Amino acid sequence: MGSRTLAALLAAIALSGCGSSEKKAPPAPWPGTFETKKACQDLATKLAALPAPDGAPPTIELLSIKNETNQSLDTHPIEDELRGTLADSKRFTVLMSARDREELAETPGATPPGKPSDFLLVGSLSGTNMKGSDGTSVRTVRYSFQIANRATRAIVVESRSDFREVRQ
Repeated sequence: MGSRTLAALLAAIALSGCGSSEKKAPPAPWPGTFETKKACQDLATKLAALPAPDGAPPTIELLSIKNETNQSLDTHPIEDELRGTLADSKRFTVLMSARDREELAETPGATPPGKPSDFLLVGSLSGTNMKGSDGTSVRTVRYSFQIANRATRAIVVESRSDFREVRQ
């Protein structure tokens, strides 16, 4: 191999980063804990005025949170945060989610509670990624939640929380 070929090969390796020991850290998962907590607190605030159908604290069943983003995101932490936020407010009784029932079904001898909930909670996570003309990257995520009366199927509360992240 000639010295010119070897020099060209070494230059190509250096430019591609293959010979570099510098490792880039993967980007932090986003949305993160802050965004999830804030979105759940926003929903709990809107739910504060929700009347109990029979005078007792209303029961809410968490059905699902759909990931409609182009990212691979686990929605279980959002479900867990929702359950915790609503339960901590002591104004609601949070019944088992569909995921809880699936896990319970796999437990020998366990039976889920029988009383249906007063309200159903569904949600989604959507987002966009845009590139600015200045080279910045803007990611937007929207948490959307809907609470429906189980008996009438009417939506009684809607909550949307938008978050933006700008990267250089």
